[in-house]
Amino acid sequence: MSGMREELVRNMFVKNIKVTDKGNVLVDFGDLTVLLPMHLYDSKRISVGAELSNTYIIGVLLQALRQRLYTKGYTYLSRSLKPRRRLKDVLQKAVKRDKNYPALLKLVYNDASSASTLTGLAEEMIETVCDQLESEGLLDDLQYAESFIASRRSSKPRSVWMIKNELFAKGIAKEDAEMACERIGLKDEDLLKLAYEKYIRTHGRVDAMKLMKYLSSKGFNYYDIKSFLEKA
Repeated sequence: MSGMREELVRNMFVKNIKVTDKGNVLVDFGDLTVLLPMHLYDSKRISVGAELSNTYIIGVLLQALRQRLYTKGYTYLSRSLKPRRRLKDVLQKAVKRDKNYPALLKLVYNDASSASTLTGLAEEMIETVCDQLESEGLLDDLQYAESFIASRRSSKPRSVWMIKNELFAKGIAKEDAEMACERIGLKDEDLLKLAYEKYIRTHGRVDAMKLMKYLSSKGFNYYDIKSFLEKA
């Protein structure tokens, strides 16, 4: 097979149209079928026998995809706070699971007027959806970081260094992580005391070496632990 892109007819003809049980519109072009939400279905332009350009079809499908991604993101964030990176991961998976993805993949690949690949278009769309949700107050990495820190401090106390690294791993920017720590007043000495008290409640008093090992595993400095235990 040649490595060059196969040239296809740029315009496509509508073979059949069907309204589904869920109120969507199934448009059959013969070699591919697309699913449109009713509010994006232009009956004057999209009708049986109508000739439509690849570019027009792509535009309608991308608009439908963007709306589905927004709904997906809105629903996902309404359950609990999530970092931006996690939302982007969810939306990236949603793109590939979208019923129109195979059709979009084919249309974008074979449309010479498309300057970007479908992956590039999807990435731009996801960023736009995230920005919109952020502007609506549903997505806030700083607020997420504060909530995460508060949860760690109360249930799984560990060092400031370890908490920051956990935030970094979740895609939280350094500035947001540090600002959240500053706002909450996160300090190693307080966290060390909390971690110590939690261990004692769970295990009772044990030998110093086991306790030292446990506190070290929570990211605390050896000399800080030694100094604290001498006073405990």
